[in-house]
Amino acid sequence: MNSNNKSISKFKKYVEDYYVESNKKVISDIEKLIISNTSGKYFKFGDYNIEYIDYPGITTPFFEIFIDEEYFFYCKKEQPVILDCGSNIGLSILYYKLIYPNSKIIAFEPDIQINEILKRNIKRNNLTNIEVNQVALSEKEGKAIFYHSEIRTMAGSLTSRMTHEEGEVSTYEVPVEVLSKYIDKYDVDFIKLDIEGTELKVLREAGEKLRKIPFIFCEFHEGPGVEDNSLVEILQIFEENGFDIKITQSFRARQGNHRAFTRFFGKNTFVIWAKNKNIS
Repeated sequence: MNSNNKSISKFKKYVEDYYVESNKKVISDIEKLIISNTSGKYFKFGDYNIEYIDYPGITTPFFEIFIDEEYFFYCKKEQPVILDCGSNIGLSILYYKLIYPNSKIIAFEPDIQINEILKRNIKRNNLTNIEVNQVALSEKEGKAIFYHSEIRTMAGSLTSRMTHEEGEVSTYEVPVEVLSKYIDKYDVDFIKLDIEGTELKVLREAGEKLRKIPFIFCEFHEGPGVEDNSLVEILQIFEENGFDIKITQSFRARQGNHRAFTRFFGKNTFVIWAKNKNIS
């Protein structure tokens, strides 16, 4: 083995021993903290008492929302209006109410089971000025088939992506609405899109109306079962409508997958922060 190969081998071992394992330890320690603050299916966090279904459904979004603060945005208003598209059990809403207690939140969660837990978490924690919609978002109004995973509570979708993974998947019909309807109705300050594979359709439908929005967070999904969802086209939509863009992989992927070229295979999740250049 030449000296260059020896150096590469030594560095690879350092990365595997330190980088990967240290990140795994951080994640593991926080997961243990969550478990230690759990009683039954309720997680105690500060003054919040949060009902959840399973540990992946509480730990992963907890990292993203409360540790990495992916949804943080600056707003001069005391009562910003937030469209929370893909609310799940409501951790995002709890976070918004921490940083902007008087905010108006319009929540979208099409999963029937999770929508009920979302509403209970809002009521249990005495949160107000929240509108909950049991609808999906896409490019046109109507109805569509929704795929609900029996083992992955974070990832229900209008796409068939769940059928390409392990576990039973059930389907049922859900009402579908368009984002532009709500942009027209409210003076929106922040949009969060975490809708498991239909983000391009939603952004494409909203089109130039996005120019009215100061901040947009978008989680982009790709992989088997996800069709008509181009990262390039999403970035073009943002650029054409006057947004600066920052992009990275999702929190979990960033912690556990440090070799960029391995990310070209299989499913991937990226997060996009878009800030409107024309709104101060």
